[in-house]
Amino acid sequence: MMVLAMLPSAVFAEGSDQETYVDTAGNMAFSGETINLTNGFMFGGFGSGKTVTINKSVVEDALALAGYTVGALDSQIASSLLAAGYNVNIDRCQVGGNIFAAGYSIDVDAETSSRSFYGAARSVSYEGTASAAAIAAGSVYFNGKVDGNVYIDADSAVIGSDAEITGALHITSPEMPEIPAGAQIGEIAYTESKPSAVDVDVQIEPNASASAPNMLVVKAKHTLYWIAAMAVVSLLFSWLIGGHLNRAKDMVSAEKKVGKVIGFGFLALVAGPAVTIALMITVIGLPVAALICTAYILAICFAAAFAGSSLGRLVLPNMKPWLASIIGVAALEILKAIPYLGALVSIAAIVYTLGYIVTGAFRKSGKDIAPEDYTGGIPSDISDVFSPEGSYSGPDNA
Repeated sequence: MMVLAMLPSAVFAEGSDQETYVDTAGNMAFSGETINLTNGFMFGGFGSGKTVTINKSVVEDALALAGYTVGALDSQIASSLLAAGYNVNIDRCQVGGNIFAAGYSIDVDAETSSRSFYGAARSVSYEGTASAAAIAAGSVYFNGKVDGNVYIDADSAVIGSDAEITGALHITSPEMPEIPAGAQIGEIAYTESKPSAVDVDVQIEPNASASAPNMLVVKAKHTLYWIAAMAVVSLLFSWLIGGHLNRAKDMVSAEKKVGKVIGFGFLALVAGPAVTIALMITVIGLPVAALICTAYILAICFAAAFAGSSLGRLVLPNMKPWLASIIGVAALEILKAIPYLGALVSIAAIVYTLGYIVTGAFRKSGKDIAPEDYTGGIPSDISDVFSPEGSYSGPDNA
């Protein structure tokens, strides 16, 4: 046993494109598009791929296989075998532990033995030997030999003439299957059930693109919903905080302010939770922590609307401000729908919004800044937001 554990080996058939890893305990992991492992020796193993087959191999502990087509052939597995795939075939295998199999179609031949068998699939054919078995499937063909009890839950079940069950056959099905004359069954416990409401019988190819159009439609509907929702928020922002949108735009357009906004934004994004936790620990700082946490969450939730509204005004300066804001929000939501890029755009919007807030927080309090002299920050008096010079008394119409 120690020799096998220390010196795992395998022969991969021509055409295999596997990646193999062997750890210091003698366990082997192999993956790839097509795996065909022959004469493998390992302590434990795990294989995954589109087609995974292990043949004439010895595994001193457990083996797990997953893929579209999974096969365990003429192999010895000291512990349990776990197999999951669309098609699962287990032939001529001696398994010291249990067999756990799941998929669309499972087939276990008469030369396979295990301590017990547990299978769940659309269809299961079992002809192996075990001390116990439990099968849940749409259709079941049982012609195996079990020295114990067998549990079958299926829409349709067929018992073969060579079936041997020393214990009881517990079967749940809409109809009681016929028991052939040659079958040897200790006792039968039948429970009638209703047939499945939906009978699914589809062929699914791995990496199939047939559902891609449907996924695109769902993605498009999702994006359109958020464009509409954020457009409403953008209009509210234009009405209530139009001055802040213009100030944020001016800060970005000023070269000396861009770095400050980005720097403070990243600092707030990273340090915000830490500062909140530190204040909560002090107990006396709980009210302040609650205030910071609330502001932090609101800023993140509405970052896309604020950033899109503000940057829309920057890119489209000659357009009605409220309309430029809506276009900016729509463009941002479209970018967010793009895989990978969307995550970066969302983070950038959060950094932009937090950066504007924190930059304004560091302004000298009590100093009124006229719009023509403004260099950045949040007004110290909320009335500045609604003043004729600083913002709007209604939707932007400048």
